[in-house]
Amino acid sequence: MRSLLAHLALLAGCAVVPSRYEAVRGELRRDDRAHPSAPDPDHDRSLAALAAAPWLDRAALITTALARNRDVEAMRQAWHAAAAEVRQVTALDDPMVSYAVAPLSIAAAHVRFGEEVELRQALPFPGKRALAGEAALDDADAMHADLRAGQLAIAERASQLFDDAYVAARALEVNDHHRALVERMAQLATARVASSRGSAQDALQAEVELGQLAQERVMLET
Repeated sequence: MRSLLAHLALLAGCAVVPSRYEAVRGELRRDDRAHPSAPDPDHDRSLAALAAAPWLDRAALITTALARNRDVEAMRQAWHAAAAEVRQVTALDDPMVSYAVAPLSIAAAHVRFGEEVELRQALPFPGKRALAGEAALDDADAMHADLRAGQLAIAERASQLFDDAYVAARALEVNDHHRALVERMAQLATARVASSRGSAQDALQAEVELGQLAQERVMLET
C-alpha cells in the first residue's frame, strides 16, 4: 500500500512538459546553428568580407551589423538563459540519501550489525512545477520577442544607412560632374578676362562656385 501511495504521489508531482517547449527548443537549435559562437570583433570575417567587397551590398551590411551589435548578442544570451530556466524550475529537487549505523552493534557479538539507509525525495504540490514551467516559458518567449524586435531595429537602421550611403554616392558623382563643368567655365572666364573680352566678375563667381562644391564634397564624404 505504501508503495502504491508513493508512486501515486510521484506521478501527481510530475510536471508535464508543455508542447510549446519543443518549439522553443527548435528555435534554440536553429539559433545555435546560425550563431555557433559569440562574435569576435578582432576576427570578424563578415566585416572583412564587407570591407573587401567591390561594392556595398545591403544584405551583407545588415548581416554584419547584426553580427557585431553587442546589444543583440546580449539579448540572444538572455533568451537562451531564460529558456534554460524551464528545465530548472520543472525539475524535482535532488534526492537526499542518509546512512546511519547503531554504534553498540558494531562490536557486539550477540547483536546483529545495525545500519539504516534512507532515501528522501521532496515532492511539490501537484501542478506546481507545470505552472512554474509555463511561467518560465512565458519569460523565454518575452526574451525572444525582445531579441526579434532588437534585430529588426538594427536591420532597419542598417538599411536606412545603406540608403543614405547610396544617396551620398550618387551626390558625389553629381558633384564631380558639376565641378568639371564649373572648372571649364572658370577657364573660359579667365581666358576671356585675359583677352579683355570678359568680366572679372565671371571668373570670381566661378571660383566661388568651385569652393562651394569642394565644401559640399567634404560634407558628402564625411
